[in-house]
Amino acid sequence: MLPEGPVKAMFVVARPVPDVWRAFSSEAGWRGWLAPDMQVKVDVGGKFSSDSTQVKGSILELRAPRKISLSWTGPAGGPASIVTFELEHRGTSTKVTVQERPGGAPPSGEEKANREATWRTQLKSLKDFVEKSSPAPERVALPAEDLEEPRARRRA
Repeated sequence: MLPEGPVKAMFVVARPVPDVWRAFSSEAGWRGWLAPDMQVKVDVGGKFSSDSTQVKGSILELRAPRKISLSWTGPAGGPASIVTFELEHRGTSTKVTVQERPGGAPPSGEEKANREATWRTQLKSLKDFVEKSSPAPERVALPAEDLEEPRARRRA
């Protein structure tokens, strides 16, 4: 049985924070990874909804480009959860963490595990969307002679 507490999931996206933030800062971004029919006004107090996923709510906190918190009601209805996405710089990558605090009773161990699996699936969708829609960070390539020089010294 999982311990009580918020539902959490994490994924690393191989793009910098600004690229990942674009998926949260526009309606097109939300549509690209969460629901193709997502309607959202990205601003504190802005509403969002999707008929296909049956979610709705509003934006409670927005701290670009690091954090967005939502009041979230899913298909089952009931009290709204508070869902928070946080983005953390990791070199040329971004660690994305989602935390859901259910509005009703804490989820049971099995229900919590199911919710965490669902969020991991959503974060994988986010990762795929961002990595396909943003160019990969440039890598610095060394000229071939710079790579060969240490080998030549070892042989001498």
